[in-house]
Amino acid sequence: MTLPALADQTNLFVRVLPQKGVTYAACTNVWRIKTDKNATLLTMTGPDPKLPIPYKTYFGKIFKWNAGTVNLALVDHFKVRVEEKESGQVAFFNTPGKTLEKEIVDQLIYDDHLGIELSVLAVGPQGAETGLSSVFSYTICQDQPIPKFPNDNDKIDPALPVTITWEPSLWQEPGEQYLVTILSNGIPVNGFNNTPTMSTSMLLPAGTLGNGKNYTLIIKNSGSCVGLDPWTVLFSTIAGANNNPPATPKKDLSIQLSAFRNELDPADPFSFENADYTLGFEVLDPDGNKVEVVDGNGITVSELLVDSENAVLGMFAKDQPVGKYTLKLKMLAISDPPVYYPFDQPQFSVILNGQTVINEHIITINPFDPIYDEWKVNFQFTDITLDHK
Repeated sequence: MTLPALADQTNLFVRVLPQKGVTYAACTNVWRIKTDKNATLLTMTGPDPKLPIPYKTYFGKIFKWNAGTVNLALVDHFKVRVEEKESGQVAFFNTPGKTLEKEIVDQLIYDDHLGIELSVLAVGPQGAETGLSSVFSYTICQDQPIPKFPNDNDKIDPALPVTITWEPSLWQEPGEQYLVTILSNGIPVNGFNNTPTMSTSMLLPAGTLGNGKNYTLIIKNSGSCVGLDPWTVLFSTIAGANNNPPATPKKDLSIQLSAFRNELDPADPFSFENADYTLGFEVLDPDGNKVEVVDGNGITVSELLVDSENAVLGMFAKDQPVGKYTLKLKMLAISDPPVYYPFDQPQFSVILNGQTVINEHIITINPFDPIYDEWKVNFQFTDITLDHK
């Protein structure tokens, strides 16, 4: 027989009685059973917590675990617990079924300067949960700058000066520098061996490089972790090449903002729902100028009312220069009463040009720490970087 969902540390006394008709036989054998959610635990397997995670990582991370002592036949899905060390905010991410991994794409989690802690538990069909697995602790490191010019396979003329450029790191502390290195067959070029600068560009004088050779360009953030590899560019030199970077191309900008709030389930007598809420937003271009975005009908939009489990808004801007844009999100309103249902937390996602930027960011509630309480009117979320390319 299958026992119903019971609270942890519940004591049960079980006996089995033979029955014939309406008569029961005597039974002196009694089993004592005590529920213990920590008797069945999953085991985190990756990624290795020794490997740092870049600040505001664009591509997310795939976290994995194995069954450990859990019987997978009794599992409905898994729940991943993420705690930000600096803010203390906790979010839970559910898996779709019994998959033993969860990809988390959320810049607003990977921007915690002290890092994150992650563990996982299993959930049964009736909602019973195991204990949490052991914790994996991850370091968030200052991101390495991304080169802009030259790019891989570009060809430049060594007889002419050229300006090397790169995107600034999203996390750069005052006084820190960028370090520029150019290698030829693994040997640094004279004057370009971790050469420091506070700028996001550096002049390469004419005659510094030889003709018809291959080079490697490496740009690092001096404050970044040793274990976080910098981006590299492979380029070459050829007489008569154009040393000017190409004009900044323009592309249509497409952003999808979707959000979720739990609704009442008429079939569930214990169902609850989150209050409606409104997210306000604005988009800034690489120079910090506001970009007017419109919906599919060409109407300028600046907010999203979340009054269902699937509130979606598509916004567009034509012919925008490629580069790093900023999406600013703000909690404009929460309907009264401001009910927060913790088992299906309100959340939002952001997609840029068809690529996920934020996947199911949990809007957390923390009435004891107003600085990190996201479930309140006028809360300004951390800026979201949009890499429009």
